Amino acid sequence: MFSDTVLDLAAQFDVPPVVPPPGSPPTIPHPRPIPYFSRIGHAGHTAQWVVFVIFLVSALGFLGLGSRVAKKHRAFHAINVAITGIACLSYFAMATRTGSTFIYQGHKIVQGKEVAVLRQVYWARYVDWALTTPMLLLDLGLLAGLPWFDIICLLAVDEGMIITGLISAFLKESAVKWGWYAFACIFLVYILYTLLWTGRQSARIQSSQVFRLFNMLTLWTVLLWIAYPIIFALSEGTGMISPSAEAIAYAVVDVLAKSAFGYWLVLHRTYADDEYSVVTLPQSWVEPRGQTNGIIHLPGDE
Repeated sequence: MFSDTVLDLAAQFDVPPVVPPPGSPPTIPHPRPIPYFSRIGHAGHTAQWVVFVIFLVSALGFLGLGSRVAKKHRAFHAINVAITGIACLSYFAMATRTGSTFIYQGHKIVQGKEVAVLRQVYWARYVDWALTTPMLLLDLGLLAGLPWFDIICLLAVDEGMIITGLISAFLKESAVKWGWYAFACIFLVYILYTLLWTGRQSARIQSSQVFRLFNMLTLWTVLLWIAYPIIFALSEGTGMISPSAEAIAYAVVDVLAKSAFGYWLVLHRTYADDEYSVVTLPQSWVEPRGQTNGIIHLPGDE
């Protein structure tokens, strides 16, 4: 079964068969060369399990912290429970080897022979990012008091960045691959500009404590998010670093960008006072409808 799969992959990537020189005696047909599978090693696999545990504990921690504040102040707690919970599931998928596939990444010389290279690429990571990065931006948008139109545009551009990055990751190294990568980087530039310019303008209108917190979290986010395309270029882009090194690099940045970011935000108390009402949930969201709008009557009630 495995050998048939390998031969099918070899045929898919047009690996030339071994042909005897003219005049040679008949030989037994030789199978196509087996591709080289560039897969994650023990170190990368261990890192995935460690980060799975970190995100699991983080999600439980956000739940615990949220239970200690009034429901109307749990917006950030709920968002970060979702962020770390989704990341936890993503890393569980990667750690259990169910969230990846192999993508052709050109040829290389292995033991004196030129063979096709199939690199392990994790689609689970992109599912994670497609769901969690908009929520991270929602955190910052709510904190800054951005208009909802700007927040929606920011989230839409973020999805464009993840989708174009995914397409680039699943293409072999070519001009087309780097074209999709360039589109993803353009989307990232728009996101960073919105945070650093429009976001800071909105945050400046809030209290000085909120403005200071937004500046720190935005700088943290900008530095970490710039690391993602760099890691991509060195790993899925050019194959300069191994899948294990890639997994470890992404794991470190993910933990800092999600768990550390989230705790920095929810443990800061400046957003919970009455002067900053953007992140205070409406009463109708946290109380039964009959309690906020009066008793509900149906036709025929006395």
